[in-house]
Amino acid sequence: MARQNENYTFLVLSDKHAQLKKITLSRENFKLVLGIFCGFVFVGMILFVHYIFLFNRQSDYREVKEQNNRLIQQVGTLESKVHSVEKSLLQVHELSTKLSLMAGVSDKKTVPLSLGSGLGSEEDPNLLDWAPKDQWTKSEFFDELHARLDKQGTALNLEHISLEEVHSLLQNQTSLLSSTPSIKPLDGWMTSSFGYRTSPWTGKRQFHDGIDIAARMGSEVVASADGVVVFAGIQQGFGKTVVINHGYDTVTRYAHNSAIYVQLGQKVKRGDSIAAVGNTGHSTGPHLHYEVVKNGKVVDPTNFILD
Repeated sequence: MARQNENYTFLVLSDKHAQLKKITLSRENFKLVLGIFCGFVFVGMILFVHYIFLFNRQSDYREVKEQNNRLIQQVGTLESKVHSVEKSLLQVHELSTKLSLMAGVSDKKTVPLSLGSGLGSEEDPNLLDWAPKDQWTKSEFFDELHARLDKQGTALNLEHISLEEVHSLLQNQTSLLSSTPSIKPLDGWMTSSFGYRTSPWTGKRQFHDGIDIAARMGSEVVASADGVVVFAGIQQGFGKTVVINHGYDTVTRYAHNSAIYVQLGQKVKRGDSIAAVGNTGHSTGPHLHYEVVKNGKVVDPTNFILD
């Protein structure tokens, strides 16, 4: 580079043809080019610094996003556990109610429950529906989750106390327990429940005194509890029927059988074979009509089925 008459001359050597080129710039033009170059360098430095800043922010964002995803997974797992606890609580409550009924404990002793979160309660909706995933990291969600767990913990403690009372009572009533219907008398599927239904014969609304359990012709029918056979024969409308007196004002009826395996006055134990499924009497197909009579009144047999 040489300086002549306030001009700047630049010599450029081309590698391709080994030619020497000369570029001459006035002092003003040189300052202009130098300023533009410095400006590009300055802008480039700013863009580079901004890129580094954005890169670091993006890394932080990815880390926070990963932490949030892990938190969502943990909360989802915790919510599943809440569902499991509530489901177990419902099962415990149903068992407590049935045992209380069998033991003759007042219904007031059973604990009223208000379950939700996966059990279809409108008053206590699913927590996942109540709080979308973008709300799972907020304190209100965890407050609600803790309140739910505290509520179910209290209910479980009350159920435990109730079951302890029933268990203590039943320990002193072994005879009552063995004489109380508690198993399904037939391995089949229920086709008609207890209560009002449309009669398959008249098409009118009619009260059904028991439950109907369908199965293959000849399937084994068993006694649902210990007792004495007080009827073994044909009853009008019921066909071949077995009636067992279990004592404690409890009687069961097994109707529409194809065969009867017990005799009048015979003592039977829970699970003993007493008849075979049939289609005798007023029947639309092979099934067992099963009734439970308590204190002279028909009751829902499903309340006396624990298996």
